[in-house]
Amino acid sequence: MTGTQDPALLEALKHGARALREAGIDHAVGGGIAVWARGGPPTEHDIDFVIREADVEGALRACEQRGMRTATPPEGWLVKTWHEEVLIDLIFRPTGITVDDAFFARCETMNVAAITMPISCFLTAWRVPLRHLFPIPVGAATVGILAVLIGWWRQ
Repeated sequence: MTGTQDPALLEALKHGARALREAGIDHAVGGGIAVWARGGPPTEHDIDFVIREADVEGALRACEQRGMRTATPPEGWLVKTWHEEVLIDLIFRPTGITVDDAFFARCETMNVAAITMPISCFLTAWRVPLRHLFPIPVGAATVGILAVLIGWWRQ
């Protein structure tokens, strides 16, 4: 994690994760907080959790029981809740991704703001048949560096 994250966002992250965890709802952190947890810049916007579509009503109920406001916007792929003034998106139908047991199995468990939670990553979004292509650019870069070093060493 690089950079200092807004304390209000981290507090919202903790409260949202607690509400979902105590309700027994599988969830993964996504969006800017997931990027930050993996070393990216701090986010300035909101918290994103990915949940199953079947868990939407239970998630809203769990958040309401913890005193959080909730809303169901017309988009049809997410619902919203707020911890104080911080928006938390509960995304249940992300584009191109099926949120199921396999999705959660691909998430990495990380410690974020003193809480261990699943974090989605860009590979989570890749379709299983395409995920094997990821090493190609890494391998090509490695071969290129080795070729330069070998050429330099032979001189």
